[in-house]
Amino acid sequence: MSVHKSVIGSYRAWSGDGTLEHMYETAELTTSPDRAGQAPDGRLTTADLAGLLTRLASLETQVADAERVTQLDLLERVKGAAAAAQARVSVELDVSQRQVQAGQGMPAEQLGRGVADQVALARHDSKVKGSRHLGLAKALVHEMPQTMAALTVGAISEWRATIIARETAVLSAQDRREVDARLGPELATLGDAQLAARARAIGYALDPPSVLRRVRGAVGDRRVSIRPAPATMAYVTGFLPVAQGVAVHAALRQAAATARASGDGRSTGQLMADTFVERLTGQAGADAVPVEVHLVIPVDSLLAGGDAPAVIPGFGPIPAAAARDLVAGRTGQDAEHERVPAGAEPGDTRPGQRGAGDAGQAPAWAARAGSRQ
Repeated sequence: MSVHKSVIGSYRAWSGDGTLEHMYETAELTTSPDRAGQAPDGRLTTADLAGLLTRLASLETQVADAERVTQLDLLERVKGAAAAAQARVSVELDVSQRQVQAGQGMPAEQLGRGVADQVALARHDSKVKGSRHLGLAKALVHEMPQTMAALTVGAISEWRATIIARETAVLSAQDRREVDARLGPELATLGDAQLAARARAIGYALDPPSVLRRVRGAVGDRRVSIRPAPATMAYVTGFLPVAQGVAVHAALRQAAATARASGDGRSTGQLMADTFVERLTGQAGADAVPVEVHLVIPVDSLLAGGDAPAVIPGFGPIPAAAARDLVAGRTGQDAEHERVPAGAEPGDTRPGQRGAGDAGQAPAWAARAGSRQ
């Protein structure tokens, strides 16, 4: 007999800042050689899943390379099959919760509330992605039988299924099923881009006005976003109509080509990035970061070479050294700046340093922000 610690229930516990505080209750599930606890018709049980998870951790990898390749293929198929099982379980959870809520007298328009949150918790994901997972599950189970069948046997990945669902989202349920049926024989042979293009082409042929609905919806969603990148960099992304996006890229490339022709030693990519910053901010140079960045840095990190990270609101933490470089760039100093002796206070003047009114002094707003840490 073997005993496994396994999840038997999850419940919503989101903190005020949107993070997860508690996710699962656990219990011991028992399996034995005679398959005690197995479903009557031989289907996999929750205890079986727990056992499978344990066994996967001890997969024998000391095998020939040809077998390793086979293992990789099978594991990828297992991931697809698991995604299909998650979809079925998600839909069953949604149906069950709606029934419970209806029995409690919840208004019809509110039925299903909270189910996506539970899916997100169970899948270790955000609430936004929980809604996407549940939406995909419903589409697979109710409207995309061929895609669901391919996913169930591991012939495609969950991402491939997501592509088809995304490209058919503007279609009616009937047209989506038709796209799914036509794509069925090709699902395992097309690449991601080919699959997306094929799904769109079939959808356009079935429902030409869907093109206009898609375009109008996309244009309405235009936006600019920012997210952190490695090495204290950032991705600033503009989601734009195609003509505007191409025009932006062409203008940046032309500006870079002109600068290169004039002898600028920066690469085309560097010039495009610098021009992007300069044109949007109005700065004379891309490194002339304005005070509006609102860097929040501890006093010791700013003035005494400390290591506590700084924070840029809306972006997140950055290393103390990078923050000092940012401040140095703001005041016109080189990135390689001198360390200020320990114990220095904002506004102090030391021998060899500039006074409070000089350009070399760290900006007062940065020191004041740091003093709050």
